Amino acid sequence: MRAAGRASPLAPSSAGERRAAALIAEGRRARVRRGSLGLGLVAALALAPLALWEVRPELFPAGAHALLGAIPLASIALVYLLHQRLRRAAPGELARAVLLAAAFLFWAANQLWADRPMATLLNDIAIAGFVVDLVLAIVQPSAASLAAPDSSLEPPGGEGNCRSM
Repeated sequence: MRAAGRASPLAPSSAGERRAAALIAEGRRARVRRGSLGLGLVAALALAPLALWEVRPELFPAGAHALLGAIPLASIALVYLLHQRLRRAAPGELARAVLLAAAFLFWAANQLWADRPMATLLNDIAIAGFVVDLVLAIVQPSAASLAAPDSSLEPPGGEGNCRSM
């Protein structure tokens, strides 16, 4: 059992150790930013063939549009999951990321198999995933919103605008 007020044995004890820990943390954040940016660019590059198809469809085989539409959707789903893992998202955030990625994957499947009987089901599952994700985004406060008061709930003109009658 630790004595009251005593630091954890894992916590940096000196100013130099705290600076070193801060530098390591900043380096990790920079690597996560670069990694996420790189993954995002890979997913964005998947849009190039789709855009080219819009301009010059004759360059592609018949039926290529389905695959060209599905690849960017599936790519961004996987990239988003990797991004959340890189940034070590909290379990709740990771669960929402899985939900959102699944919605994108169902949308991709709908694009790929639009002529199949299950296409409507795939589309409806994607829609449900997107709606549930946004509902969760609305009802679950973010860490940033918990740190700052919500001024949108104040009457116009601020708190001093109220008069007693």
